[in-house]
Amino acid sequence: MPSFFASSEPPTGGHECIPPSCRTDLLGRWPPHCERLGVGGVGVTLLTEREREILACAASGRGNKDIADQLCVSADTVKTHLHHIYCKLGVAGRVEAILTYLNSK
Repeated sequence: MPSFFASSEPPTGGHECIPPSCRTDLLGRWPPHCERLGVGGVGVTLLTEREREILACAASGRGNKDIADQLCVSADTVKTHLHHIYCKLGVAGRVEAILTYLNSK
C-alpha cells in the first residue's frame, strides 16, 4: 500500500482542498443560496406556473434547448428556472426533480 494512505495527515499538507461551500453540498446539506431562500423540500405546490411548465417539459424528456424553443425563452432562462426548481424541491438535480414531479401527480 502506498505510504500516503498510511499517513494521518491529508495529502494536501494540512490545507483544505474543498471550499466550504462545496463541502456542505457533499455532506448532504442544502447549498447556502437555497438555505437563504428558505424553501428546501417544500414540494411541487410552491413552484410557479412557469416552473411547473418547465418541469413538465423536462419530465417528458425534452432538453433545455428544446424547452427554450417551445416556450420562446433562452436556454439560460430555462437553466435559471431549473436551478430555482431544484432549490425549491430540495433536490440535487434534474432526475430527482422529475421523480418528485411524477410522484406528486
